[in-house]
Amino acid sequence: MLANNSKPPIKHNPPIYYIHFEDYLRPKNVEKNQKPLLLPEKPELRLKLLEHPVLVAGRKSKWQIFKDKFKKFQQRFAKPKPQTFLRTPERHGSPTTSQGEEDLGKVKHVIAKCRQKVALRKRRWGSIKLPQFLSFLRARNDDGLCKRKSGFEIYCEMASIHGFINFVGSTTGQRAFWCFVIFVAISMSGFILLLSHLMNTSTPTILYTESTQFPTWIIPFPAVTICNMNLMSKTKTNALAERFKRNTNLTKTEIIHLFRLFLYTAQTIKASNEEYQKLDVLLRGQNMTLYELGERLAPNCETLLLRCKWKGRHERCSNIFRKVPTSTGICCAFNSHLDKIQNDKRTNLENNDDLEYTTSCGAQTGLTVLINPELEDYHLTQRKMAGVKVFIRDAYDYTNTNGLESIISPDTIKFIRIMPQQTHSTDYLASLNLRSRRCYLANERKLFHFRSYSQVNCLMECRSMKLHETCNCTLPYWPRKENWAYCGLKERECVFQYKGLVTSVLQPKAAEQKNNNYAETFICDCYPLCDFNMYATFEDSGILDRKYSLTDLRFFKDINITNHIVLHAFYAHLYAERLRLDVYENWLTFIGTFGGITGLHMGYSFVSGFEMIFFVFVRPACNWLTKKQIRYRIKRRKRKAQLEAEKKRKADEERERQERIEAFLRMRPYCQY
Repeated sequence: MLANNSKPPIKHNPPIYYIHFEDYLRPKNVEKNQKPLLLPEKPELRLKLLEHPVLVAGRKSKWQIFKDKFKKFQQRFAKPKPQTFLRTPERHGSPTTSQGEEDLGKVKHVIAKCRQKVALRKRRWGSIKLPQFLSFLRARNDDGLCKRKSGFEIYCEMASIHGFINFVGSTTGQRAFWCFVIFVAISMSGFILLLSHLMNTSTPTILYTESTQFPTWIIPFPAVTICNMNLMSKTKTNALAERFKRNTNLTKTEIIHLFRLFLYTAQTIKASNEEYQKLDVLLRGQNMTLYELGERLAPNCETLLLRCKWKGRHERCSNIFRKVPTSTGICCAFNSHLDKIQNDKRTNLENNDDLEYTTSCGAQTGLTVLINPELEDYHLTQRKMAGVKVFIRDAYDYTNTNGLESIISPDTIKFIRIMPQQTHSTDYLASLNLRSRRCYLANERKLFHFRSYSQVNCLMECRSMKLHETCNCTLPYWPRKENWAYCGLKERECVFQYKGLVTSVLQPKAAEQKNNNYAETFICDCYPLCDFNMYATFEDSGILDRKYSLTDLRFFKDINITNHIVLHAFYAHLYAERLRLDVYENWLTFIGTFGGITGLHMGYSFVSGFEMIFFVFVRPACNWLTKKQIRYRIKRRKRKAQLEAEKKRKADEERERQERIEAFLRMRPYCQY
């Protein structure tokens, strides 16, 4: 019993601190050796949790467990402290109790000072002193225990992107600093990605050297076109003049002089209108056109080419050479399929099996031709010289005499070393439009005259079409449609006026083809092919002399070598260069570029993208659905409770009614009426 009936003191319970966790942040399993600290009989430990965030999970961290074990291990093997400096009763007599206590206090004081120095040295080595203007980085008010964290803070703690974790628990200055750093990183990565996109837009295609050891026996041998410098055979001219002389009052000399006017499309010829009118009347009287006149006056390939060898085998020149039209007349061509293309209905593609290939290199395994320029048969040439012109081109290209040519004089032996180069495209080019890739894929562009597309053929058709639109005719030997007429002497003034379409480069002045759409339209969009072969040539020549030669006697048998020409065209090497035309950036390189740039500046990856999707879309959606489920469950429980209460109320009322009835029945015998 307490004195004076005083009431016992009221014991106040210690304050309880609530800690909020996300469900996925709670510890799943607690190890056996880690005793939980949140015990009901130890509520004071709840306060310690605020000072030791490591113990929030209700268990010790692995580092604390390791420290405890290490301390026990040190205590087990610790050596006893030396006591030699203390006074002993044997050597110094029996000291008093006060002296011993004084010595022991001095020893403890020395040990405490040593421990303080060691601890201070550890603290100095354990931290680096920051400059004063960066001291705000040291402070961090992130206990994360007494407040509920927002979704953004949870994302910052778990995000793999650099810098976001520093937003949690930081001061305003820290957050401003890291916000600036992240903004600079995002800006730099965006700027570099923009530069990469601009480079891809300006140069969407790129040309690589795929191989320098590509075998030449896979590349078709080029077409070798031989054109005589003589445009009018003297023998044919005299014979035709004799024929025309019978039906006219003109002399043979005058008729021969008029024959040269049919070359007005290729050369600037000084002649009066009367002479053109005379030639027009002369051709009409013979029912002949300028095209037919040129064919009859041109030299023959049979007399121009005497002996031929291909890959070391003797061949008849008429079997491997054929007549082909050029911009200035008829020439002789080897491995040319231009005539097949013109006579074909363009229903099938070109057959590469008909092309000639060579499996070796050197002059003995290429094409060798013995040429007779027939100087005694010369009547009219384009240039003031005799000889032949040689063109090396693709087998399906039209021979344009304005291109590169090799001129060979009489009494000359010429070695033309051919260096092929193949360019092929990848499948990624099909994803680009024509204006971006600036080349045609296979079978993408059709021509009205040629079956096989090439830039040379397209330009020739473009010249012919522009001339037909202007003068309503086209020149002889030029590509044309079936209903187009050849330009005659009446159309010469129109041809003279627009001679630039024939001789000059088909492009307006001061127009850059790469950036000028008008220039591309002017040249009929004649882009090159994405897959094509090119042939570079290197020439060596010398004087032809059979006096001391040990070459094949069969090749020169029964031929008196005077003013003749020997031509050797062959591959210089067994291997060629192969180029690959590819897009500058495809989906695979884009992923590498984007990942490399963003990973370097921000540490961005696919995981970061999934994190953003999760915290921006998935997590809010899950929270919203969870809230709806909780509200639904609460409503269902309330409804169930209401139903149970209503049922209980009705049951109670029924029970009370039954009790009243039973009580009435029990009291009925005692009731008096």
